[in-house]
Amino acid sequence: MATAYPKSEFIGAELIPHSSCTFPPNVRIIKGDLLQLPFEDGEFDFTRISGFSCEISDIEWEQGLLEMIRVTKRGGWIEISECDLIPQKNTPNVKLLMDNFNEAIELRGLHPRISSKLEYILYKINQLTEIHSVVKPVVLGPRGGPTGITLFINAGVWFREISSQMLIDHMRISPESYLELWQIGEEEIEKNDTELKFYRWWAQKKLE
Repeated sequence: MATAYPKSEFIGAELIPHSSCTFPPNVRIIKGDLLQLPFEDGEFDFTRISGFSCEISDIEWEQGLLEMIRVTKRGGWIEISECDLIPQKNTPNVKLLMDNFNEAIELRGLHPRISSKLEYILYKINQLTEIHSVVKPVVLGPRGGPTGITLFINAGVWFREISSQMLIDHMRISPESYLELWQIGEEEIEKNDTELKFYRWWAQKKLE
């Protein structure tokens, strides 16, 4: 988007900004928390979040959405993009990992399928109008096109690096057994056209 709209300014907020990434000159990444965004009221025309279902609790979701709305101008738009971490096809090893991952984050008070509640929360807030949603299945891997390839790579990073120790501890297996399990899971994904369902909501902040 920053490349397509070079006259617009894009600001990203992350708890730990990725300093190694290269961005276009109209992009700025700062340190920030969704639950307490470091911006003024009505600062943005468009505010978007993605991939928070494994990061914040059900209660924090409402707080985070209120923060998004606060920093968005009246008449501006917000967008949320999330996926359900539930494999759609025959991948027993991936399913085993996913089930354990969902159990582990639920024990931390998180909700892996927040998509079933988000629309209710958006209406409950009562500060939005023109609330829309769409669901799109995406095939992981080459048969899913560029998006599928990116998601497959991201899944590898997630399960090999980011979540590996949590799952090793939760499943009570050795690092070697865990790595073997994920390697078999990768083969299952490539052979079975594994899908993830992606959910997107967008809504306009009320003018009054």
